[in-house]
Amino acid sequence: MASEHDLASLLAETGKLLDPIIITEYAEQGAFQLIHDEGLETYLEHDAERGVIVVSGDIGTPPPHAAAEVYVLLLRMSALGRETGGLRFGLDADGGAGVLMWDLPLGVLNPQSLAAALSGFVERMRMWRQIVAAGGLAQGGGDDPAPPNDGSVTFRL
Repeated sequence: MASEHDLASLLAETGKLLDPIIITEYAEQGAFQLIHDEGLETYLEHDAERGVIVVSGDIGTPPPHAAAEVYVLLLRMSALGRETGGLRFGLDADGGAGVLMWDLPLGVLNPQSLAAALSGFVERMRMWRQIVAAGGLAQGGGDDPAPPNDGSVTFRL
């Protein structure tokens, strides 16, 4: 089973492929913070029990008038794991911000596949940030929240 050391080494190599990026390790938690362009942050946490990296990122807080609609949309999308490539959503305990999450099997990753996966995740985060900020799909936040079938790297467990 892969360890936090394996993940740290993998991220060090992956970081060279994702320019610009800042990687901060939180060794005690087995977690990493990645700061991408435009200050967008993703978090990676090693779940040793399941052998996965849990990738997550904040997708924002919906406007108060549309919060219920956005939260229902996030719940519906969480139920579409096959269609979204395993993306799921949650809510931050403080303030109701949406959180996008994705599990990646650590044992099959290499720097190139992790870089592609993280790039795709960041693009999904950007899309969902727009949807959440707009108050949902009906408010002009977009029309297709599922990832496109563009040949990008998708991991399913």
